[in-house]
Amino acid sequence: MRRLLLVLGLLLVVAALLALGFRFANGASRPEYSEPFPLEEKVELTPEEMEIKETIIEGFRLLGYADSTFDYSVLEKAFVDDPRFPLEDPFHEEVKRAFGKVPKGAGWLTSLKARYINYKGGVEALEAYERGKISQKELRELVAKGIEPYAKRPYLPDDEEVRSWFNFYDFKIEDDLAECVHRCGERIVRTYLVKRDGKWFIAYMKGIGIAP
Repeated sequence: MRRLLLVLGLLLVVAALLALGFRFANGASRPEYSEPFPLEEKVELTPEEMEIKETIIEGFRLLGYADSTFDYSVLEKAFVDDPRFPLEDPFHEEVKRAFGKVPKGAGWLTSLKARYINYKGGVEALEAYERGKISQKELRELVAKGIEPYAKRPYLPDDEEVRSWFNFYDFKIEDDLAECVHRCGERIVRTYLVKRDGKWFIAYMKGIGIAP
C-alpha cells in the first residue's frame, strides 16, 4: 500500500508542478492555439519577456518548494488572484474544503493554496495511519470526506532541473497583461500574467496540448 500511495503522491507532484488546476485538453495529441504559429523556441527575448520567463520558472520552483514543505505562503511571490481570472466553478468545492468557504476575490493563487492545504491533510492522514494512530476504517472515513491520502514528496527539484522542463515559444504583452505559450514537461501551457507595482505575477495557467 505504501508503494501505491507513494506513486499517487508522485502523481500529485506532477499535478502540482505541471497541472495544478490546468485545463488540459482531454486526449489532446497536438497543441491548439487561438492563433496558429510554429512551435519554435524564442531565443532572443526582450527584457520584459525575460522577466516574464523568469517569473514562470520561479513560480514552478516555488510550487516544488511548497509541495515539499507545505509552506504555501511563498506562492505569493509569483502568483496572484486577479478579477480577470476568477476561480472557476469546478474548483469551488476544493477551496471550500480548505478554507471553509470561497474567499471573496478567489482566483488562481487561492486555488493553489487550497490544493496544498488539502494535500497536507492527505499526507498527515497517511502518516497517521502508518503510525497506527488511526485505523483503516478511520482512514476510509477521511477519504469519504474528501481527504485523499498521499505520500509526501521525496525530494525538492533544484533550479537546473526545473529549468529543464521549459521552452518558451510566444509572448504577447499589452499594458499590464501578458500571455506566454511555453512547454512545461510534456505539456504545452498558456500562462497569463498581470503586472503589479512593476512586477509580473502569474494569474492563470491553461494546458493547451501535448509537447511535440
